[in-house]
Amino acid sequence: MKKLTNPSYVGFGMLTPVYIMALDKLPKHNTGAIVHQVSDYVYDDAAIIACNLSQWNVPTGMIGTAVGDDLLGHDVADKLKKWGVQGKVRFTKKYKNAFRS
Repeated sequence: MKKLTNPSYVGFGMLTPVYIMALDKLPKHNTGAIVHQVSDYVYDDAAIIACNLSQWNVPTGMIGTAVGDDLLGHDVADKLKKWGVQGKVRFTKKYKNAFRS
């Protein structure tokens, strides 16, 4: 088992699954645009900081809100673990995760 280093940063806040869509240019009002790339990410201020610092090899942790016990919630937990963000993600059946883009 990999030895954990004490985090240099611990974030407190919401854990939100989000999809970021890349466009060549912003659409005009009430029109569409061609999406060239979609990336999924863990969102909200503290989580963004924890994820970015961790990817730059800064030890981080996250104490976040519970996420829905659904596909998106488990994806959030998997991403945090993959990126090395320490902490336990709590799941709830009281609500589902909203889709944000």
